[in-house]
Amino acid sequence: MNASRAAYWQRRALLQQQSAQLRHSLEQQVQALAPAWQVLDGTQRGVAWVRQRPWVLALGLLVLARKPRTALRWGWRSWRAWRWAQQWLGGSAGSK
Repeated sequence: MNASRAAYWQRRALLQQQSAQLRHSLEQQVQALAPAWQVLDGTQRGVAWVRQRPWVLALGLLVLARKPRTALRWGWRSWRAWRWAQQWLGGSAGSK
């Protein structure tokens, strides 16, 4: 009977070790996805911001319909300025 108990405890220890290795592997794989999750979080915050201010979307669509080239140029400039400001201020959105 003692041999079966010893085998049980050995098997249990082996399974716990394998479980710890699998948890560690899963943690590394999840960390690799962190940048994608940050982008999704930022997108959700942006959508929520626009939902609270629908006039911004309406104004943007109006300008885009009236003068598409100008709207796209200013949109691109604004985006670059925003990214630069985020990097300069040390925000997480601009750092890579």
